[in-house]
Amino acid sequence: MRVYGYYYAIMQVTIKWNILSLGEWSSYFSNIRRSNLLQDYSYAKAVAPLYGQRPKWGLIQIDGKPAGLCQVMEASVLWGAVHAVMLDRGPLWFDGYGDQDHILAFAAEMQRLYPRRLGRKRRFLPECAGSDVSTQAMSEAGWARQGDDLYKTLWIDVTQDQEALRAALRKSWRQSLVKAEKSAMSISWDVTPELVGLNLKRYEMDKIDKGYSGPDVKVLRSLCSVYAAEKKILLATAFLDKKPIAGILILCHGSSATYQMGWSDQKGRHVCAHHRLLWEATLKLKATGFSDFDLGGINDTDAKTVKTFKSG
Repeated sequence: MRVYGYYYAIMQVTIKWNILSLGEWSSYFSNIRRSNLLQDYSYAKAVAPLYGQRPKWGLIQIDGKPAGLCQVMEASVLWGAVHAVMLDRGPLWFDGYGDQDHILAFAAEMQRLYPRRLGRKRRFLPECAGSDVSTQAMSEAGWARQGDDLYKTLWIDVTQDQEALRAALRKSWRQSLVKAEKSAMSISWDVTPELVGLNLKRYEMDKIDKGYSGPDVKVLRSLCSVYAAEKKILLATAFLDKKPIAGILILCHGSSATYQMGWSDQKGRHVCAHHRLLWEATLKLKATGFSDFDLGGINDTDAKTVKTFKSG
């Protein structure tokens, strides 16, 4: 088979839309290692209504066999004349799938289903290694790369034992963690409306003060509502002298979890509160059976200090 000048093994790729029950989708999703937040059903439930989007859930089949999942967002006006389609951090592949040929074949099928045309905006942020091969595969199948930066994220394998996790930290990070552990701070893991509101307010202030990019508060509020109702949320608030000094928000999905938001004031930074919150969250995820912790997107321009912190 030939697609845009690129040859790969003959295979038939189809995407079956909305044929899985929520239980079936969740079962598949939970068995995918490093399944990410943006492909989680609950994420679409929380975010799609805010932007007038319609989610679609696809079961990818290769030669008639289940090969992966993809969650796509669509929006349209004027009876479809103006149309947007977005696939962020997908598809997610089952064991045995996801090599270069599979990625290319999937991209070609998406190109067939959603060809470039006047009035259509397309966004395809593939969940792959971001290698030159993967970028080439997207280009060969009709998906031109926009911009110079690829999406980057950092993962922690929390199936490792605690000693290995701690030993993997950089020396300076461990020193900050020790400082935080020796401080008099206390940590609350309660998820109450009051603490959710407090953390979102302080995060918004922190983002403005430090000038970094991050999720909009209205999106975070909706995510908190949905994930708290489904008991898939960790909210940690650090206190010193009974006053809040730092907080982090983590959302759980499948066998993975994602660091979604964090803030720290001057006192929190002085005692390295964020280091302790992140470390204790990692241990909580490990203790409750999660496999991987996604520390979220990083880049080299917007927030170098955030990248340094997340890199541990």
